[in-house]
Amino acid sequence: MNSPDITPEFMQRLAVLLDGEAIARPHAENDKRPVIRLDSPKVLLSVSHAWHARPKWHASVADWDGRHIHGSPSANFTGSRPVEEIAADLRRRVLDPARAHIIKHAETAAAVATRQQLVRHRLAQLEAILGPQKPNYHNTFAALPGLRIAHQCHLEDSSGPWPCFEAEIRLHSFEALKMIAHIIAEDHRLHAATRTE
Repeated sequence: MNSPDITPEFMQRLAVLLDGEAIARPHAENDKRPVIRLDSPKVLLSVSHAWHARPKWHASVADWDGRHIHGSPSANFTGSRPVEEIAADLRRRVLDPARAHIIKHAETAAAVATRQQLVRHRLAQLEAILGPQKPNYHNTFAALPGLRIAHQCHLEDSSGPWPCFEAEIRLHSFEALKMIAHIIAEDHRLHAATRTE
């Protein structure tokens, strides 16, 4: 049994009943289906065909940028019911339970933004010494002259109390390599002293 079409008119009516606004789906140029932008809770509500539970529809939420909210509730529902019943059902089963997940999602996003700002600052410090960053290739986060940082996490603090930074360094003289060896040895000495305190 095929599901009825999810029309823009249906999404507009549902948006009005939920005190939201039907808008274009963010970052999805090939997907013309609208989503509903809500202020309370602050989410995008999406309705799609429930392929594993035909002929039902599936409702889920994302943040305003279209990012998945980990652990957020979703629900299958019958699209043939009156839209007023559907709106009340989605508010009860999806939107109200999503509030706690949205708070945690916002806290996680803020922490990620802080780490990304730190990474950008550290990269700028390296560029001030080594020159501008080259274009990224092969999933390399940063390719500076003589220095390759494979992943962004190598510029972040690790989960433990002593951060560890990783990079591949290419040098053109053995004397420079010995200088780096002295720096690494001193770093290990300071690290060991800190751990014993």
